[in-house]
Amino acid sequence: MKKNHRQPSLVNALIGLGVCAAVVLVFIFGAFFRETPGQVQAATELALHGVSRALLIYRSDCGSFPSESQGLAPLIQNPGCSGWKGPYLQEADLLDEWERPIVYHLIEGTPQLRSLGADGSEGGEAMNKDHVLVLPQD
Repeated sequence: MKKNHRQPSLVNALIGLGVCAAVVLVFIFGAFFRETPGQVQAATELALHGVSRALLIYRSDCGSFPSESQGLAPLIQNPGCSGWKGPYLQEADLLDEWERPIVYHLIEGTPQLRSLGADGSEGGEAMNKDHVLVLPQD
């Protein structure tokens, strides 16, 4: 009985080589473009500063910061302020780097912005650490 052994063609070899190269590239570029904890935390700090600048412009236009019950919505939609010149931000700008809403508190007239970190709950260390920015009262 004669067995039929075919040798791989050049096309099959090139396809196999291409698949292997693609897998290697996915791993290399995946590791290269992965954000480090420091980068994520720095990006969160930048997001908080962006919202704080928008709040300061809003206060300049409308005469006061949004109430705590209004939250950050007045930065996107006019709450009825005659001097409103927004939108000051887009909805996506009100999320931290973990895609969670930035928390807004108004404590004795002073705005406080908070990202609850990777775990989404108060407190924590390292990636779970809260990021807090208190705006100047000026």
